[in-house]
Amino acid sequence: MAFAFSSSLTLLCIVVQVVMLREQKTNEVEAENENLKNLYKEEQERWKAASKMEKLKESNATVSLENDVSALEYEINVSHQECGANLDDILEDQFGSVIK
Repeated sequence: MAFAFSSSLTLLCIVVQVVMLREQKTNEVEAENENLKNLYKEEQERWKAASKMEKLKESNATVSLENDVSALEYEINVSHQECGANLDDILEDQFGSVIK
């Protein structure tokens, strides 16, 4: 009977050690999982911030290009008006009246 009790006690000790080891490993895995979740959230926030910054840069570039196009269109219109007025003056000087 003493042998059976000793054997049962040894088995119980082994089971307790296995359960404790399992709990320890479970805690380690849960801690690593929590760490990875936090890293993922941080990376998501960095990506969102970078994405917003990129959209802002694109928007600014678009506005800048639209302003450049408007300025060039204005310069073209002014040049056409000046050339037209100069042409009228040249024709009048050469021919005495504006030919249209």
